[in-house]
Amino acid sequence: MRRPGSCFARLVPLMLALGCTESAATPPAAAETTTARWGSAPNADEREGPNAPLDPRRVRLDPAAYEDTERICAIVFKGPDEELGAIAARAYDPPRVRRSSIRCTGASGTGWADLVFDEASRDLADLVAEGQRLRVRVERGRGHRGRPILSFVAFQTEPRGEAPRFDPRGLAPPLDDATPDPAAGVRDEGADALLAEVPVGANWTTLEAPSELPHACAVEGVGEPDPVPTEGGYAPEVTHHLPVFCRGPAGPVRVDVTFAADQRLAALRLRRGEVVPLTPVVRTESGVRAQYAGP
Repeated sequence: MRRPGSCFARLVPLMLALGCTESAATPPAAAETTTARWGSAPNADEREGPNAPLDPRRVRLDPAAYEDTERICAIVFKGPDEELGAIAARAYDPPRVRRSSIRCTGASGTGWADLVFDEASRDLADLVAEGQRLRVRVERGRGHRGRPILSFVAFQTEPRGEAPRFDPRGLAPPLDDATPDPAAGVRDEGADALLAEVPVGANWTTLEAPSELPHACAVEGVGEPDPVPTEGGYAPEVTHHLPVFCRGPAGPVRVDVTFAADQRLAALRLRRGEVVPLTPVVRTESGVRAQYAGP
């Protein structure tokens, strides 16, 4: 004689299995890409003049064009100052005595940099604050957390009304589709992007890789671009990559987004809240590698 409930107990695993199968078979959620309003990727050979505010991410994409030159950093965030000990100071060439993490903003957006001071300028570090413009020298190599190194040169004064603003030609506009008002002062558009709502894109946990078709990536988080490593197994035409988290129905998935040389500046467009087309290339231990398929 069967005990009451035994049939139900046997049905529970089956019901759970069927439920998982149905969930796994759910097609990727539809999401409209935002790249329709973007023009072609900006010409990487057209660079800003030395007096234009610098987006440090441009240094990551074109180090040879920026290193050993003086630029303008419009500060939108400044971290605490750090006194460098003898060993830490020698990590820089020439050695530095103080440093802080900053964010500079330019026409293409904002990026992190490592602001450093030598012995002659160490006391001026106390006067540096958000909203200021600095003249800096872009040094070779990378500093704290792999960020571009900017050596302090001088405080920079600019005529009123020349606050950095986004150029809508070929770049992602601000998330509210409104050009920042120069009278409002310097804004950290990267910080503003953290408040953007993120739609649900494709299910990157189940997409086939490689794929013949691009899929919608709803950008939930984005890092900063860098040249691809020589031993990373990347395609020959790929020169740069960008870490991105794509939000899907199963949650965010880390995607290593790759770019060809002529599209590398398109990496500056990817921000939280944008929906971009990516073509899956291969699954990796950390997530998915995909090729940027936008303009």
